[in-house]
Amino acid sequence: MEYEVGQLVIGTVTNVKPYALFMEFEDGISGLLHISEISDSFIRDIEKFGTKGDQLKVKIVSIDENNGFL
Repeated sequence: MEYEVGQLVIGTVTNVKPYALFMEFEDGISGLLHISEISDSFIRDIEKFGTKGDQLKVKIVSIDENNGFL
């Protein structure tokens, strides 16, 4: 699948850190959903937005040189 900035995609949360949710998408592509992209308000517990195994719909805001998403 060809991904583009601005595209909405569904991915699975693979790991949770206090600052981000790490995600995997089709074709084994990985991505990071940074806490600052989830809300403009302070987030005390990122796990209220996603935990390991959850499927989330996210918007691609950038693609790095290794085809990982942000």
